[in-house]
Amino acid sequence: MDDSLINNQVPALPSNPNNGVSRRSDEPDARLKRVADYAKAALQRADPLASVIGVANSGLFSFATRFQDAIDAATDPSSPVPMDLRTLQPAIDSYLRIMRQIDRFTQLELRLTEPTQGR
Repeated sequence: MDDSLINNQVPALPSNPNNGVSRRSDEPDARLKRVADYAKAALQRADPLASVIGVANSGLFSFATRFQDAIDAATDPSSPVPMDLRTLQPAIDSYLRIMRQIDRFTQLELRLTEPTQGR
């Protein structure tokens, strides 16, 4: 499968000291901007089903980003509040369910946008 289809639709973020991953307040809007870019690219697709799935997936990415931020804040070792994993478990479970659905939508989206070969 050619990843250039996805990579060419959304411009790359500039690198940062965290290897391009920002989970703290230094770049709070960077990930959400990428999600918005992804939704915008999905809306440009000719196939309506692929477009709708891409937009739905971008909404899930938004939720996942917020859950990740909450989990990161709750597990921050420098936080003065002690961490209680039992109270954090529902958020972690929700985050993992969202990520699993993102994976499903992404696989479907890739199949729908994949160029037909020999058909």
